Amino acid sequence: MATSDRKTKKHDRPSRVVSMRVILSITTVALISVSLISFAWLAEGNTRKALTNEIETRLVLEARNLASLSVDALLTEFPELTLCPLVKELQTGRPDLAFVVVLDHEGKIQGHIDLAELNGECDQISGLKEQSGKHLLLTGEKILGNKDLLVASVPAQHATGRVVGSALVGLNQAYLDEIITRPRRSFMFLTLGLLFAGITVTLLMVSRLLAPVAALRSGLERIGRGNLDTDIKLKARTELGQLAENINGMALLLKESQVEMLEKERLDHEMELANQIQQSLLPECSLQAADFECLGSNRAAAEVGGDFYDYFKLADDRIGLVMADVSGKGLGGCLVTSMLAVLLRSLRDQFDSPRELLIALEKEMQPSLGPGTFITIFYSILDPGSGRLTFASAAHSPLLVYRADGHRVDDYKTKGIPLGAMKNGILGKTLQDSTIELAPGDLILQYTDGLNESWNTERQEQFGFERIKEMILKRIDQGSQEYQGNKALLESLESAAEKWARPDEIEDDLTLVVLARSPVSAPIDKAQCCQPSSAATLLGTADLNRDLADAPHLSLPSDLSLLDRIRPWLEDDPALGNLPSELKMIVESSLYEICANIIEHGYGNQPGRKVDLWWVSTQTASAELLNFFPELPVNKSADTDGGYFLVRDAGEPIRPGMWTPPNLHSAACRRKGRGLGLHIVHSSMKDVEQIPGTPEGNLTLLRFDPQQHLTGKETPNV
Repeated sequence: MATSDRKTKKHDRPSRVVSMRVILSITTVALISVSLISFAWLAEGNTRKALTNEIETRLVLEARNLASLSVDALLTEFPELTLCPLVKELQTGRPDLAFVVVLDHEGKIQGHIDLAELNGECDQISGLKEQSGKHLLLTGEKILGNKDLLVASVPAQHATGRVVGSALVGLNQAYLDEIITRPRRSFMFLTLGLLFAGITVTLLMVSRLLAPVAALRSGLERIGRGNLDTDIKLKARTELGQLAENINGMALLLKESQVEMLEKERLDHEMELANQIQQSLLPECSLQAADFECLGSNRAAAEVGGDFYDYFKLADDRIGLVMADVSGKGLGGCLVTSMLAVLLRSLRDQFDSPRELLIALEKEMQPSLGPGTFITIFYSILDPGSGRLTFASAAHSPLLVYRADGHRVDDYKTKGIPLGAMKNGILGKTLQDSTIELAPGDLILQYTDGLNESWNTERQEQFGFERIKEMILKRIDQGSQEYQGNKALLESLESAAEKWARPDEIEDDLTLVVLARSPVSAPIDKAQCCQPSSAATLLGTADLNRDLADAPHLSLPSDLSLLDRIRPWLEDDPALGNLPSELKMIVESSLYEICANIIEHGYGNQPGRKVDLWWVSTQTASAELLNFFPELPVNKSADTDGGYFLVRDAGEPIRPGMWTPPNLHSAACRRKGRGLGLHIVHSSMKDVEQIPGTPEGNLTLLRFDPQQHLTGKETPNV
């Protein structure tokens, strides 16, 4: 009986419940503490990183300034007379700087606050490792350091590109640590104060706001289960009562949003399909015909746009090129461009006149164009054989034509009105066919007004035609008239337009098309890129490493800065080393230009490649290889004691005979200042023959005739 009573009393005893206020208060305090401490830790880390980056930046800038000021002094006979006062002035009154040193190209000290250190080694940087800061470094610059020092090393580079020394500026790590530690105490006290205030306010608020939580929880659970029709009934006059009303409103909005979301998903799917259809109407890759290449790009301001371009082959190997811009953008413009693309494909083979094609297009599209909808369009037909381009433009952007002969950009404007702008056949009265000739090296650029009418961020100036012309000339100077440069030209124009107007403020579609003619008569076929002489073909099948084992040989990496190795190689050969100094300079310049041309154009300045040089004479070539030389055009001289320079590379093959002498009387040629390297080679050497695409690689044979320069007779064979 007693045992039963004890069990009953134990059952009736209420279970121990932990106050929800206590749980929430402890949890909230913990979260606030962790959040503030995490914020403080992250903020201190970011502050330390920012201060470190700022000090590294300042240190590199000081080293750059010192390197710039030291270049001319390092080229003098007594550089210390200038550099030591300069270093002393920089280091005086700067306890943060551990040392300031200027080294010459051999690593010897030429500038130091202590004159006794001159011409010695810089021991301060021994044992230092590279640090962070690569985001602010230029080529050749380094940031070194350890626990005691932070050193910025910047090369002193002459305007010619030659590195004549380096500038070192060292900073005491103690100074950096002091700067970083200084704000830490204040920040810690601030964090503790915020933590205390946050905990106090949280405890007070929690005790007042937890009464109606159960009703809110129940209502939120119903909403979580998808029941959006039952309201939360709460009579509390606190913010929780207002929260209950907001939750009821949220439930109503969620119900409406579910319907809108389904509709938006349907529209997004349709826009995605429209974008896929529009992209399928544009060319997937470039188009090449003879020595011409077409390449285009398109960027819509919205998901879909109203711009359209295409290039395609017509009968008789002709090329058609079209670009159109529909008024407005978005889905409406996309539908019009799709209709335009379909009609163009059905009509393009029926007309040899661009003007007549545009008139036929308007006739077919006029009934489908709504009020205020019109199309500016450019259509052209290219005959690759003659280089003749016939075009008509219905109010489209002026055609820009780069002329290699003259190094200029011309623009061609027309008086045509847009398609659909006016009825009753008025378009045909304004259109006309125009014809231009595209010579080797010329290119045309066609574009939509999303390029030239793009406003800058202040909306005070448009991009304009002159800026487009300047960019074309700039890219041409960098080699964009070659096939591989057309893409770079398009990318540079797109990038410039994006920088001109912020990406989030792009107002119009942007479409670009380049039609370029190679400077040579036809693109190079690597499999059949040349037809050398029979002896040259045999030479291409020889084993040069075996047959020229006894010939003086030089292997050069694909690095322009290492081409100065040619001079000592020439000096080491008894026959070449005995040449007069002016003739050795001519030989060195020719070999330098050949190798530089290979590295820049054949290898595209890619590292890890090499160029091989041989000096071939009757004493160094094998009997098998000498049998080939008498048949070569470069061996028609009776000088049996002569020799040949043989250059081998594995870069892009070039077409023999593609080089033509530049017109040095042309002012445009002189302004350009490039393309004279091969002129130097052909003028200096008696004979030049190029044999690309052999099993041994691309071969270049150069014969140097000293008598040509000693007697003043010029007998180059180009």
